Amino acid sequence: MVVGLFWGEIKNSIPDFPDNKPTILIEKPEASLIEVWSDTANSITDPKDRLYLCMFNKVFAERVLRYDADSQQINDVYVLAAKELFGSSIKGKYDKLAPSTKRSMTGVLGEENHSVVESEKQKLNKVFLAFAWCLR
Repeated sequence: MVVGLFWGEIKNSIPDFPDNKPTILIEKPEASLIEVWSDTANSITDPKDRLYLCMFNKVFAERVLRYDADSQQINDVYVLAAKELFGSSIKGKYDKLAPSTKRSMTGVLGEENHSVVESEKQKLNKVFLAFAWCLR
């Protein structure tokens, strides 16, 4: 009852509570990269899957810059790390995820195995950070 009487004065002194959503800082990517990933990101509806995929792709994008590997090894790292992290929890759950990821990987690295050069690593970094950004 006391709160009801003094609510007008009390409400201004109550601090705002932060939301419980984790904040993942990723610089906004180019519009063309957002367009590439938006449909796929929007198809991922489970908030937990979105968060884990966001973090997974952010970490991959950051680490790929340091890899000294060929294109097959980079693809293997992505796939095996995803299997290790997600197991079968997202397998077949999101129809657009695997084709989009494969298309993005081959869009940068091509189909033939070769030693990945610095410019390709930079492109992979931007592409997969864009996916993470769309998921956050």
